[in-house]
Amino acid sequence: RDRHKSKTIQLSDSDQRAHISGQQQHLAVLATMGFNSGRHYWEIRLDLYHSEQDVFAGVCPKQRPETLVDLNDVYGWICTQDKKLHRAEGKNYTMERYGDYSAIGDTIGVLLEFNKEGQGSLTFYKNGKTFGMCYDGMLPNTYYPCVALSS
Repeated sequence: RDRHKSKTIQLSDSDQRAHISGQQQHLAVLATMGFNSGRHYWEIRLDLYHSEQDVFAGVCPKQRPETLVDLNDVYGWICTQDKKLHRAEGKNYTMERYGDYSAIGDTIGVLLEFNKEGQGSLTFYKNGKTFGMCYDGMLPNTYYPCVALSS
């Protein structure tokens, strides 16, 4: 089975639940299905994490990640902070204020949409409330849902 994840992330519940243990930094897992057209929405539930942990949700092209730092062309939101994050291929990360802090029990919604030219946009939700568009004009590509965890 072709899983795009760090070797030290454990998946359970038919690959619907990700877990890390010990001191780990921004370990990443990508979905096995990517999107390059249409409208796609998915949710992530924050069941358990510690206050010093970061949880990142976003998208990136298919690649073999170990950590969030390894990912290229990544777009997303650090849900446990109020920061959006982008890294173009070969460039440094950029972070800006976006959204709000999330807590245990929150449900994070992710909406990925493509226009007729194939450019993507990304919008995040917390418990059904939108924070507005996070990214627009993403270069045409096939983007895979991505989550990164740290402890």
